[in-house]
Amino acid sequence: MSANNWGVCPRCAARVREADQQLIREMKESYGKVTPSEYLSLVERCKIKPELDYKLREDYQLGLLETGEFFVHYECFCETCRFNYKYNYKVILSWTD
Repeated sequence: MSANNWGVCPRCAARVREADQQLIREMKESYGKVTPSEYLSLVERCKIKPELDYKLREDYQLGLLETGEFFVHYECFCETCRFNYKYNYKVILSWTD
């Protein structure tokens, strides 16, 4: 069975953002404390923004059965950090003729 979608994992994205912010802090704190070439190297590293991988597999279904049951099923799993989430919802619809 193939995935409905491949997305960016929110946990992995947060880790990438934190690492990027840490590098920026390191660059700012090193100003005047390291050699100019070391500082410029940090500046160049800060300019390179990491790409986020589409490693979050998303599978979902939704529908309405002939019995009147409406359902939503969502499940995701990250191949990198093992993050996962599941959501299920069901309701029996009522109607008047």
